[in-house]
Amino acid sequence: MAQYSFLFGAILIVLGLLLAFCGNKFMTVVISLVTALAVCIFGIYLTSMFVDSVFSPEKVWEHAVWVILGIWAIIGIIAGVFIGKKRKWGIAVVGAFGGVMLGLLLTTIFGSLISNAVVYYLIIAVCGILAFLIAFKVEKFVLILSTSFIGSYFIVRGISMYAGGFPSETSLHTMVRDGLVDWSTFPKIFFAYLAGIFVLTIGTTVFQFKTNKNKDEKDLMR
Repeated sequence: MAQYSFLFGAILIVLGLLLAFCGNKFMTVVISLVTALAVCIFGIYLTSMFVDSVFSPEKVWEHAVWVILGIWAIIGIIAGVFIGKKRKWGIAVVGAFGGVMLGLLLTTIFGSLISNAVVYYLIIAVCGILAFLIAFKVEKFVLILSTSFIGSYFIVRGISMYAGGFPSETSLHTMVRDGLVDWSTFPKIFFAYLAGIFVLTIGTTVFQFKTNKNKDEKDLMR
């Protein structure tokens, strides 16, 4: 992603705008899209962990990376189409993905206190599971809040690929674990990006709730 930041940055910004502002309008499309992204990102992450443990980075061919990316993209699309037809489960998946991303940000904020790998992954898993379960009870609220948050994160992450300074959560955790980063060397610009995500999430959540309310009022008037 660093090598092709100009491409992935633009893709993340476009996806982020779609999710943040239209998350509650095109429910099936959004559910399919987020599911596909979740499967693709999770699959690539697991594959990269396996490859890194077996091969040294310089021995991995660049075209092999694109093949792996393509395979997981196809698997993600298939999963997205399937889950898109299961509305309740789909919203829960969107909520879980948002929960996992929240967990990643929390572990980054308190990174200096969380060097243990078990605690690190436990926090991320708990956030994802809680969001998944809550989504079954309050579907509309979770869908709007999750898409606003995910979209806002994508927008800010996409911008950071041009502006720089927004560290990868997983890479930062690895550096903290290995003692390469402490509070004095922690990139403080991270908190500016975090504030941007927070403000965008609030703004787009309010926007989605207002547009959803207007839509419900129009439906009642018919």
